[in-house]
Amino acid sequence: MESAEVRAEAVPDTATPSDTSPSDPSQAPSAPQPHTLKKAPWFAWIIFNFPLLFIALVFPSKNFVSRQDTTFVGFAAFYIVFLSRVLVAAYSGKHSPRVLEPNKLLSIYIFVGTAMLGFVLPLVYFGYAYFHQISEGMLAVAPILYLLSCQLFTQYVANGLCFCLPARALVSVIYNSRLIIAAYDWHRAVGGSEEWLKPADGGAPHPWGSLWAQSGRLLAMVNLLYWIFNLFGFLLPIYLPRAFKKHYDLERLSRKKKK
Repeated sequence: MESAEVRAEAVPDTATPSDTSPSDPSQAPSAPQPHTLKKAPWFAWIIFNFPLLFIALVFPSKNFVSRQDTTFVGFAAFYIVFLSRVLVAAYSGKHSPRVLEPNKLLSIYIFVGTAMLGFVLPLVYFGYAYFHQISEGMLAVAPILYLLSCQLFTQYVANGLCFCLPARALVSVIYNSRLIIAAYDWHRAVGGSEEWLKPADGGAPHPWGSLWAQSGRLLAMVNLLYWIFNLFGFLLPIYLPRAFKKHYDLERLSRKKKK
């Protein structure tokens, strides 16, 4: 989901007194303008994107993720850039329209699903496995963190560069499809025997290891259900069609203004 797009604050365009004259009855109402996004300060950009960049760069170098995952990220980036060049945005670089207007329910859905279930809790799970040197636990959850970090960073860049709406929407669809596979692999890896809970150095399992393993199974299952619903219940039937519709509506409006 385009969480960076929802977080951005919109400032409506205002017309100067010289642009419109209320005393002129023939003055036609102007078309609604796209929302202008405030530029985030540089330190906010660093605070938000540094963890994403750190995971995206360090995980492959430490072999926490497979070559298939890194190849997928490269292909997704190439395809999104290619699509943004084919479907040129019908609005200026100073404006970035939104597919859906932000609301409280959507914000809660993104926060609980993508932020907490998809990133924060898996990061805590990974941190426990890393601290206790449980390699299977790290390798099981690392693809979720890696793919989601790459998705959020790609969305942030696509929004900032004002890529066309279909390209920005397809970022979520493409990555969500892969996240379903990663969540399934995570659930399959942590299920069954708990022999893999033993530390890599051969020491005794941590006393909280069994509870941590059960929490990991539950978290992996919840992630799998969430990403399946997000793709088939939200992105494909609601978000993606509206992105294409708004893109072509703006394109038609832009052509009319040029005539």
